[in-house]
Amino acid sequence: MSMVKDHMSFIRHKKEFLKIAFLDLIFLLCTGYALTKLMDKVAQHLAAIHMISSELGDFAGSETLSTDQLSSLMTQQNLFQTFYSKILVLLFIEGLVFFVLWTLIEGYGWYSFACMRQGMERKKNVVSIRTYLLRFAGIGCAFLVLLTLGIWIFGSVATANIVQTLRLTSTAALTTLFAVLFVVLSYFWFVANSLAMRYPLKMLFAQTLRKGILSAKQFFPSFALVVIVGIVLYKIFVWLSQQYIVLTFTFIIIVLPLYLAWVKVANVVVGERDV
Repeated sequence: MSMVKDHMSFIRHKKEFLKIAFLDLIFLLCTGYALTKLMDKVAQHLAAIHMISSELGDFAGSETLSTDQLSSLMTQQNLFQTFYSKILVLLFIEGLVFFVLWTLIEGYGWYSFACMRQGMERKKNVVSIRTYLLRFAGIGCAFLVLLTLGIWIFGSVATANIVQTLRLTSTAALTTLFAVLFVVLSYFWFVANSLAMRYPLKMLFAQTLRKGILSAKQFFPSFALVVIVGIVLYKIFVWLSQQYIVLTFTFIIIVLPLYLAWVKVANVVVGERDV
């Protein structure tokens, strides 16, 4: 009940809550537009790679190649590498665009709610927006690095001989393991964001591990609630997208921003308790 009261104390500030929800809408629209444009280019390059692969397949059954065929093969291989490199660059740009928009827009939303919470508690140790965004960006970078490392490890394990010995080659087993890793990382990301106002970056990660483990009873219920509500909304979104296009659009511009704003409330509330 205490958690519910804390959440409602934020939501009663309708003007501030709706302002952050509006920022979340801007974030969704900006990222959606930018990533759609970039993905269109990625799709074009993938189509080109598919055509090149088909042409390279024509050389597979040939034991001897003429000079012209060798020249054509080298040209196709160079084109393949060129398009592949362009795709990697575009994917990097996509990640960078998302990260910058996430840090600036979502980070400001988190900061606003954290400052509001500090005001409610009559605390004076409010850090500057610049300092907070640096911490917020640091948390995001750490999460992405660990997630990328996890993906690389699971990709390597999937092709290792030891996996065959352990009989973990099934897609279901690897997917389950990766899902567990993602949930664990997401939990500590949640804890880190909730503590960002209280600790400098050099102390934040150590405090995240300590409090995330020792004070799990304090943090995990809020995290679990956020995840459960998110899953329910995702199921609703999938169902709507298959049935009602107009309602799907309404869901995106109204429900999702409100959910993202509430996630910040749930996160800030648990982080400002004495844990």
